[in-house]
Amino acid sequence: MMHRSIQTRRSLIALLGATLATSFAGSVHAKDDYPNKPIRIVVPFPPGGGADITARLLGKGLEDVWKQPVIVENREGAGGMIGARQVARSKPDGYTFVTSVFSFYTFPVMFKNPGFDSQADLAPVSLLMEYPLVVAVTPDSPVKSVAELLALLKKQRDAATVGVTVFGGAGHLAAEMLKQQAGVDTQVVVYKGGAPMAVDLIGGRLTFAFGHIAALIEHARSGRVRVLAVTTSNRSSLLPDVPTMAEAGLSAFDISEIVGLLAPSGTPRPVVDKLSAELRTIIKSPETRDRLEKLGAILVANTPDEYAASILERTKLYTAVARKAGITPE
Repeated sequence: MMHRSIQTRRSLIALLGATLATSFAGSVHAKDDYPNKPIRIVVPFPPGGGADITARLLGKGLEDVWKQPVIVENREGAGGMIGARQVARSKPDGYTFVTSVFSFYTFPVMFKNPGFDSQADLAPVSLLMEYPLVVAVTPDSPVKSVAELLALLKKQRDAATVGVTVFGGAGHLAAEMLKQQAGVDTQVVVYKGGAPMAVDLIGGRLTFAFGHIAALIEHARSGRVRVLAVTTSNRSSLLPDVPTMAEAGLSAFDISEIVGLLAPSGTPRPVVDKLSAELRTIIKSPETRDRLEKLGAILVANTPDEYAASILERTKLYTAVARKAGITPE
């Protein structure tokens, strides 16, 4: 217990160092001419995903306000680690950032040696938004509620299968949380993307799936899948009649995909604060809010300190789930 407490304190010190000590790097005052050259946002995933769409939409908003180009660069690979590592090693001058997703929380248990410390080497700017996952089955499944799904899983035990995307990602951890909280078992099938997982779910080759709401919403609307619940603490505006997992009986169940923004540690705090404030303004604009909410996003847009606290809390929670599930670093 003492060792774990010391580790927690060290993590807190490291993360606060990345968010607070940045005030002493470079000028302690926000330069009047910032930004005076193009800004680069690295998306550590392929084009077309939630992080990529968000980066490009917010980048356009920043260009309109700051009159400087915002270049979005896709550097995918290793669950987001390659792009994140590149930014962690970049010059902390306020011109390079990286979008973060759920796998950033689980880097400590996914990789033995990622080549950087995701908490000490990256400074939070803002948690921009969350996306619910949905629990889905095929329309011809006898399961019509989470309670019926749990009853089926207890009966079938490890003969049942659940589809997820990304090893160590939100869907994977959601499946492990379900097993741990409900005392059930199921085989976890990890896919490289939402599309092939949806094909197998619709084709009846999976008992159920945890999928990104944006990947399954059209299938739900067309009747090709039946959504049993969403995984966030609040219902989704896209599926207002679908209960949350908490409403379905698993009160401690709350997990989502996220999109945030991080800077290299050492980026001047006034710059981080200026960017964070501008992003909050852009996200609250009616046009941006409407476009993101149509994708199923729950808008957050918090401060650097709020995001830092969230990272510590969620990393601790999801690391514990992963370790209990026996997920080991690759």
